[in-house]
Amino acid sequence: MTSSNLRKYANFVYDIDTTFKQLYADVSAMINEPIRNMHDLMAFEDVMTSDIFQGRPLPPALTDE
Repeated sequence: MTSSNLRKYANFVYDIDTTFKQLYADVSAMINEPIRNMHDLMAFEDVMTSDIFQGRPLPPALTDE
């Protein structure tokens, strides 16, 4: 990957994180865990999906919807 592509990717990720900053804060408050960026949110989603399929309860503030 060229440095130009890396810069574009970094800018893209920055834009996503900036756009969804409030969502990260809202989810953090719901689960009492830090969600600071897209990577954190994706990791949480993986755990939550696993919990659903394993029949474990979701954090109280979250619903299946």
